[in-house]
Amino acid sequence: MIAFFLVIAMLLGGGGAAVAAAQNDLPGDALYGVKITTERVQEAFVLSSEKKVDVKTRFAARRAEEIEALAKNQETLDEAAVSEAAGRVEEYMQDIKETLAELPPETVSRIAAALGASLDQSQSRLEAVRARFSSSTQADIDEAMEATREVESEIDDDDEDVEDADAEEASESETADDDSNDDAVDDGGSEDDDASESGSEGSELR
Repeated sequence: MIAFFLVIAMLLGGGGAAVAAAQNDLPGDALYGVKITTERVQEAFVLSSEKKVDVKTRFAARRAEEIEALAKNQETLDEAAVSEAAGRVEEYMQDIKETLAELPPETVSRIAAALGASLDQSQSRLEAVRARFSSSTQADIDEAMEATREVESEIDDDDEDVEDADAEEASESETADDDSNDDAVDDGGSEDDDASESGSEGSELR
């Protein structure tokens, strides 16, 4: 909470340069805590559930990028920092999954393509560098990847629900059209029968 208000004070009091500089820091760097707190400030001002999903997905992607960057520097590799970043990815994914459950399937289906692309990219980054770490750090990365797959599964389920609903609606519409056509044919047949009967009655009278 103190860090939260500190970042706000920095932003309002002309400390924006430090906040901007922190955006390039990696886990373990001096201003990394400012970077994370800045993200939390941004999250706090997001009210829309759909927007929250977008923001948390972007932040999860940042953590995956940070892990990739840390993996490239084996000489100064801080595996504790990697585990911390992986833990944040998992945390974001859990939050995203819960938020998706609150959204209508139609909304999830609409944002599925962009969301899925971002998740796939994060997953690919983690998979590409996973082998460079110790077994304990790999386990943390595996948990982050599993949480990401669960979100992707949630998206697929909602997408299928929308497709099934659309297919059912289309089927009901076709059935209604067929019934309407059948009624039209029946009405036409009845009119022909009436005309035939009327003609027969006229012949009998003559």
